[in-house]
Amino acid sequence: MKFLNMLLENKNGDVKLTPNALSAYGTERLKKEERATLVLKDITFEDSTTYKCILRGETGTLVESAVQLIVTGKASVTHSVLPIKELGGSATFTCSANAVSSQYFTWMREGQKIVNNSKYEIASVIGSSQLTIKNISISAHGYYVCDATVNVNQPSSARGFLGVTSLKEDTDMCPKGDQNAIMNKTTTICCPVRGFPPPEVTWKLPDKTVLTTVNTMLPIKPEKDKDFGNFTCSAINVGTPIGPFVISLKQEGEGQRIKVLPVEDVNFGTQDIKPGDKFAWYPVKDADDYFVRVSGESINDTRLLGQKTSLEIPYNTLEFKDPDKKPKSDAVDVTIAVLAIDKNNNVIGKGKEGGFQRKIKNAAATLEVSFISVIMLFIMVIIFH
Repeated sequence: MKFLNMLLENKNGDVKLTPNALSAYGTERLKKEERATLVLKDITFEDSTTYKCILRGETGTLVESAVQLIVTGKASVTHSVLPIKELGGSATFTCSANAVSSQYFTWMREGQKIVNNSKYEIASVIGSSQLTIKNISISAHGYYVCDATVNVNQPSSARGFLGVTSLKEDTDMCPKGDQNAIMNKTTTICCPVRGFPPPEVTWKLPDKTVLTTVNTMLPIKPEKDKDFGNFTCSAINVGTPIGPFVISLKQEGEGQRIKVLPVEDVNFGTQDIKPGDKFAWYPVKDADDYFVRVSGESINDTRLLGQKTSLEIPYNTLEFKDPDKKPKSDAVDVTIAVLAIDKNNNVIGKGKEGGFQRKIKNAAATLEVSFISVIMLFIMVIIFH
């Protein structure tokens, strides 16, 4: 170990560096600050040594003080991204930091300190530390941080990433089974799988369309009844494929029926609805409201909610999908569906399968609905949204 005897002379209150100090380090790397401060610039590993300060008073007395400077290197992890490992194997990270003592090395994962146990083995010496992950499981996937900080004001750390090959069913992320959706509203269905590398997911839609994606989430906007039904998915990455999984997409309200009662058309058999005519049906026991949907190939759906059992639907109140292509005839084909709703918003009755087929005649009229109250705010929660 070498010593630097640096004399600071105090004459009449003026502290000066001695020629010995200046000749050893030069004026560019030594700087006097305040009365006894030594500043070293452009530090290198060769600057690791013990520095001794001697203060000589006017009476000839000496005051000595020594300090040891240890120059350490910044932490780095060899092979910071390990090749993808299979389950049950092992993986080792090596962290290097020049001149850092073994006690200063610490390994962390997700903010928690790693210690030697059945899952991990740590071996540290001066300048390096090794972390071995044993019996690799899916949970071992992720980042591992090596901290080699000696001076809290100069933090030093590095990290490595361990990828674990995996592919498994994951019902916590997205439970499989039935899922409800609203007509013309975008929803997302999820294939209940998780893996690394990200798996390739194949979807089979209700209309037999096949889609392939690397995303387990599939956005869906049902616009027709046939857009609902069973969605089947399977997944594969570098191993054996898993699946299929079936997700049943149902229209909002389906499956809530507590019983099915017929909603019968009073005028069953009468096909034309002329100006002034009312479409009517027989009341259903325990019904609190009736929901009516008027739909057709050329018109947008009309939805109404009320308590009466009849309504008038004038031709000029219909909203055509393409106003420039209205039917040339004096009538438009429509389907009228009726649901009976109880006070708990349960569907207790449904109309004829597929609804009632009618023709609405064209004439100058206004919509006169014979419901006591038409409650439009509840339309969004009704089945035929």
